[in-house]
Amino acid sequence: MTKLNKSLLREMMDEVIISHRNGKPYLKRRPKKVKNPKTEQQINQRGKFRAASAFVSRNLDVLIRPYWNPEAKRRGMTGQNLFCKINTQAFDADGNPDFEKLQLAVGDLKGIECLRTEVKVENSIYLKWKNNSGNDKTIEENEIKLFGVDEALQVEAIECNVTRKQESCLFSLNLEKYSALFLFFWDRELHMTSMPEWIIF
Repeated sequence: MTKLNKSLLREMMDEVIISHRNGKPYLKRRPKKVKNPKTEQQINQRGKFRAASAFVSRNLDVLIRPYWNPEAKRRGMTGQNLFCKINTQAFDADGNPDFEKLQLAVGDLKGIECLRTEVKVENSIYLKWKNNSGNDKTIEENEIKLFGVDEALQVEAIECNVTRKQESCLFSLNLEKYSALFLFFWDRELHMTSMPEWIIF
C-alpha cells in the first residue's frame, strides 16, 4: 500500500470542506476566495438573502413547517432552503418584498382559476373561483387556505372551512390589519399545495 505524504494529504484536505445536507455529511470543494467580496452587487444579494431568511424565521410555525417542509422534503431540501431559493429575489436589500414576485406556496395541485374578490362591507371579503378539479391530485375536497400578511411581514392564518367544490365564500376579517392576503389549495392527505394567488390592498 502506498503511503500518503503528510504535506500532500494536508494540501488535499485544504481544498475541501465537510458540509451537511439532510443530516448527512459530505465533502465539497472549498469556495475560492474573492478579491473583493464587498461589491455593490454582492452586498445587495446578501441583503436580499437576509430578508428572505428573516421572513422564514418569522413565519416558521404558520407557513414554512406545515406547507413548505413537505414539498421541500420531496425535493431533498429543507423548507427554509427551498423558500430562500425561490424567493430571495422577491426582496430588496432593505428587506421590502415585491408581492407580485413573492411566492408563498409551491406545489403541483391545480391553482385557483377565475378568482374574483369583492369587499362586501368594511370587515368582510367575498371570494369566488372555478371548481377545476379533475385528476388524482386535484380533487373537490382540496381545502382553501387563506392568510393575511401585515406590515411587519408576519403571516397569519385566517380561519376557514371551505373546499374547491364550494366555489365561493365570505370571510369576516379586519382588512385594515393586513397589507395583503394570499390563498392556495391544500391537500391534507398528500401534504401538497397549489401555487398561491395574491389579493393586494
